Amino acid sequence: MDSDALYHQLGITLQSVHDTSCFHKVITRQESPASLNKALVAHGIEANQTRDSSVYKSNPRFWATRPLTAKMKAWASSDVDKLLELATKQVSILTTKGKTQLQNAFNLSIRSARLLRDMQLERYCYCKIPERQFIGAGGSNIRSVEKRTGTYIRSRSTDKEWLIYYDSNHGLSMAKKAMGY
Repeated sequence: MDSDALYHQLGITLQSVHDTSCFHKVITRQESPASLNKALVAHGIEANQTRDSSVYKSNPRFWATRPLTAKMKAWASSDVDKLLELATKQVSILTTKGKTQLQNAFNLSIRSARLLRDMQLERYCYCKIPERQFIGAGGSNIRSVEKRTGTYIRSRSTDKEWLIYYDSNHGLSMAKKAMGY
């Protein structure tokens, strides 16, 4: 999402990317992406204690809130604070496993950065069913819709607008149907 925002909002195209989630995936050979805290702990780095996923229960659009609150700034800066240490440890681990593994992680990172940037984007989508129902407990419903439809669905701002990234019109149609269209 960060790569997509930089590209679509500022015209910045990332070239050399180290996606810590992609590196973690290559190191652990697990398909599902790890949260940043899980990746930090797996590499012996203290987790970000300012993270509080319980905020999504009361405000599913937590990160769309403007202006950013002190809690949001602390959360984000604490994440960034640990990224270089994590990246260094990940490169070190994969270097010992050989150049192929390291190259696989970089290739996966680049593909991940290009993914949303290269998909089509449907703007001005509004969820026509209760938002909590669409998102589901812990985001389970929205992730299920994304998996079934081959889309990525993200909230945009406080005006309740959603973005749908898609490869096929069929996937877009199915995602919109899940939103109550």
